Amino acid sequence: RNVLPTTGVMNPVVPRYEGRDEHTGTFLIGGVNDHYQWDDAWIIEQVARICRAQPQVQWTLTDSRRSPDAFLPALKALALPNLTLISYRDTQRGFIKQQLDTTGQLWVTRDSVSMVYECITSGAATGLLDLKPLRQSRVVKDMDKLLQQGWVQDYAQWDIQQPLPVTETKLWEADRGARWLLDFLR
Repeated sequence: RNVLPTTGVMNPVVPRYEGRDEHTGTFLIGGVNDHYQWDDAWIIEQVARICRAQPQVQWTLTDSRRSPDAFLPALKALALPNLTLISYRDTQRGFIKQQLDTTGQLWVTRDSVSMVYECITSGAATGLLDLKPLRQSRVVKDMDKLLQQGWVQDYAQWDIQQPLPVTETKLWEADRGARWLLDFLR
C-alpha cells in the first residue's frame, strides 16, 4: 500500500497540449549504449529521410555526450536546408525544456530512456528512431511496450511524409506521484 508503480521514468517535464508549432520538429540523439547497436550512418539516414519527406518543417537536432564525435560532422555534410544542428556542448540552459514545450513533433533515439519519457510527458507527438537491439534487455522491452501501447510511433512503421500523431493517452507520472503521496500522508 506504500508503493506506487509508475509508468517509466518520473521527470520534471510539465505537459503542454496547446500552442505547439506544427512547422517545427526536434531530433534528440543519444549514442553508444548497452541496449542497442549504435549506427551513425543509419541514424543519419533516418534523419535525412524525415527532413526530406517533410520540407515544410524546420527541424532542430541535438546530440548527447554518448553520441560519437563523427556524428554531427557527417550529418552537417548533407547540408539539409531545413535542419539546424546544435551540439549538446552549445545548448543553453533550458534548451531541451523549450524544445519539449514548443515543438510540433519529436523524434528520439530509443536508447535515451529518460528522454523518451520526457518527450511523452511533454504532450508532443513522439516517434522513436530505429536501432537494432543488442539483446532483450529491460530497456528494449520497455521501448517495445511503449510502441505496442501507442505512446510513441516507430520509424520503421510510420509514413514519414505524415506528421507524427499526438497520443490520446496522457502521461504525467510526477504529478500522479505527488498526488498519491499527498493522499497517502493524509
